[in-house]
Amino acid sequence: MRTLIEQTLRALDDLQQQSKILYPAVSNWAAWQIATALGISAREGLARFELIQPMYNLVRRQGRSRSFPWPLRRSSASSPNSPLGGGLLTGKYATSERPESGRLIDDPRYVSRYSVETDFATADRSTEFAQKLDIKPATLAVAWTMLHPDVTAAIRKPHAARGLPRRPGRRDDQ
Repeated sequence: MRTLIEQTLRALDDLQQQSKILYPAVSNWAAWQIATALGISAREGLARFELIQPMYNLVRRQGRSRSFPWPLRRSSASSPNSPLGGGLLTGKYATSERPESGRLIDDPRYVSRYSVETDFATADRSTEFAQKLDIKPATLAVAWTMLHPDVTAAIRKPHAARGLPRRPGRRDDQ
């Protein structure tokens, strides 16, 4: 069963009117879906998406073609989720060496999302480059995500943030 975009927008508008949310946001929607929703919000006078969260990292760049053009054109912020690629870009995983357990080994959703050998090869090259720069691979991954001109901020899950500096890319935080 699918929920109509109009129903979703009305529900989010109701939540905002009740002060249960500050701003509506959407995660992993295509640009056409976001554009449709923004048009409906404008036409119906409903709360609009103020933040989009595309998946965007070194190995999954859906955000580049699917939804990044809209933040600038429609004044929504963009904060990609999964800049560490589910842990793939932290230096823990490599083409020739993988842990016995972990999200990319045990969780079927992540296995299907990041199981291509080229993903691991990209992680290898990223880790090598981070080592040359004398920074952590995770720091490089977040900094790379932040280089996209449409990115407002990169979302890191609390457990992923433990090994990262507060401001990725600052040498004194390494």
